[in-house]
Order: sequence, then C-alpha cells, then structure tokens
Amino acid sequence: MRIFERAYFVKGIFFILNPASRSGKSGKLFEMLDRFVETENCGGVGVTEAPGHAEQLAREAVEQGYRALVSVGGDGTLNEVVNGIMALPAAERPAVGIYSSGTGGDFFRGLSERHVFPSGLDWLRQRREIPADVGLATFEYGTGKALQKKYFLNIADAGISGEVVRRVNASGKKYGAVEYLIATVASALQYKAPKVRLRWRDLMGSESAREMRLLLAVAANGPYFGGGMCIAPQALIDDGVFELMMAEKISYWTLLTRLPRVYFKQQLRHPKVSYARGAWFCIESLDGDMPLDLDGENLRARKVTFELLPRALRVMVPKC
Repeated sequence: MRIFERAYFVKGIFFILNPASRSGKSGKLFEMLDRFVETENCGGVGVTEAPGHAEQLAREAVEQGYRALVSVGGDGTLNEVVNGIMALPAAERPAVGIYSSGTGGDFFRGLSERHVFPSGLDWLRQRREIPADVGLATFEYGTGKALQKKYFLNIADAGISGEVVRRVNASGKKYGAVEYLIATVASALQYKAPKVRLRWRDLMGSESAREMRLLLAVAANGPYFGGGMCIAPQALIDDGVFELMMAEKISYWTLLTRLPRVYFKQQLRHPKVSYARGAWFCIESLDGDMPLDLDGENLRARKVTFELLPRALRVMVPKC
C-alpha cells in the first residue's frame, strides 16, 4: 500500500488517487496532489493498487481521523470511496470531494452543472458541503444464495447498459465518451433482452408493477451515465427520489434513431419507454442472470432492488 502523508490533523484532506483511470493518465496528477498537500500542510495522498483498494483506503483514512476525502479518478473510484464509508454511522462519515479524471466522470458532470468548479484544487481552500442522496443496491443471484449489498452515488441500471459497460471496461477505457457510444451500438446488435418483472413504489408508498422484455431499466440519482448520456434530465442528487426509466426491447434501428436525444438532455420518447419517480425499484429477471451497471461497474444478478437513502452523504463543492 502506498500512502504519502505530509501532515495530519482532524479536519485534513485525504486524496485517493486511481493512477489507472483513463488509461493511466491520472498517475500524472500525483505531483500536483503532493504539492497541494505540502503547500497547504493539510493531509495525505493514497494511491490505489488494485480494484477495490480505494474502498480500503477510504476506511483507513477515516480511522486515522480524516474528515474529508477527495476521489481522484472516475466514477468507479468515487463509487469505491463511497462504499468505504457508508457502513459508518452518518455522523462519522467524512465529506467527499471529486477531482474527475476518469473515462466517464458522469457524477461530476451532473454536479458541475449546478456548481462551478474552477480548474485545479484551489477551490478546496474555500469549500462548502451539500447533502447528497445515496442508492443502496441489493443483489440476489439465485434461490438460497446470500444477498450482496452495494452503494451507488450516481446511477444503477439493468439491461443493455450492463453489457455496454462490460465492453468499455474490457477495452481499457482509452477514448472516453466515444468509447461508450461505440460500445452501445455494438451491444445493441447482440443484446438478448431478458423477460423481467419490474416493481416500484412512489413517494406515497403506492406500488406499481409490469413485465416486459427489457432493453433498459434505470434508477437515476444523477442525470448522466455512459460518458455523457443524459438518461434522466430531471434527476437531482438531493431531492430524495430516483428518476426511473423503463424501456422495453425495441428494434436496432429504432434505438439508433432515438439514441442522439440523450446527448441533448431529452427523454427517449417512444411508446415502449416510460418514466416514473420513486425511492424503491425492484427488477427481477425471469430468464436467469441479467447484466447490471452500478456507477460504471458491470455485474450480473437474477434480481436487484434499488433503495434511496436520502441525504446520506456530504459532498464538497466550491463555496462561491
């Protein structure tokens, strides 16, 4: 484990850097981070060495007394940092900041539409904290098997996007948003839509249900996924509700003609696409395991439930 620490005090900032994000380009940020830490005499830098390591570094930083963590990488690194601290009681969770340098950077993209982030790290000297909702995903892999729980900060979904993310992650993430678009077009040619049962509850607790051949089902805390696709234009990270999108299987050519809308912050208007709002969403495949995407991590499960935890985290943003 590589932890470089200049100084430590209770309210110091600990940076968690993923040098592998965006094909290793984030590794060049270390000197900038180290200079900032040395100049401000404010904390330390931890460098991840393997998948899941950011989660461990986040836990260790809290144990050392840090009350502010900054994720330096992409959505995956941020997701690990969040998972590293969400097991703590709310009062003990540190504030989380973001220096986006990954392939997608979708959570930061949505955040920066509401808050102006100057380049560099100087904004951390004059910062404030805002509340953010967090999603909790519970996975089921089959009858009698143990449940797995995982937190997400931006977007979780089932269907074709899980296959898209699998392709992007396997490719090395060299080309950013273009890579997500190419992977979407390629995945649409081969995607086999599972039959699923969807259930969701609105804010009054009323439950709805339907079955379909699934193209995509989304629980959105933030508006963007897939390297800049605005799949949920109305999503806000602090409103206590998911924006839900449910799309049945449509033809390849229909998908291609509708796809550009998400790059212009427009909903996918089609008779087989519907929208709702709720804090609980359950997707169950009737055809075995289905592909999933959780903040850019590709998974598979037979059943998944998404639950929203309101104002469960504090996020650092510029003061002005």
